[in-house]
Amino acid sequence: MLKFFKFFGQGLLYTLLLPFLLAFLALFAVYSVLIMVFYFFKMIILFFAGRNIFKDFPEDIEAKEIIEQVRSTKAEKEEKATKQPPPPTYVFPFPSPYGFYPNPNQPPIDQKEIKEVESKPIEVDEDKK
Repeated sequence: MLKFFKFFGQGLLYTLLLPFLLAFLALFAVYSVLIMVFYFFKMIILFFAGRNIFKDFPEDIEAKEIIEQVRSTKAEKEEKATKQPPPPTYVFPFPSPYGFYPNPNQPPIDQKEIKEVESKPIEVDEDKK
């Protein structure tokens, strides 16, 4: 008889707790869907803003610091280069291939005098084939 009451008590307990369990599961499902939709739109907005939804890893932080150091050293080098006057340019004149004339006078081309040549197909003898 004790076994019967134990079995009957478990059934009664399951019957009373099942609606609460189902309500909890339904609320959890609704909460999960809302969080999924919220994070979906949040990630889209952050993606187009150029940011990340997750925190940076320590390696990412170190890499950003290294990049900033490299950029600052490049900027300092460019500033130093712009502050210094450029070195004088030396022009080495090469000898002209035309002797003493740097630019020989060339007659202008008159387009009216140029005649077009008609192209004709090549005649092939069929006997030689």
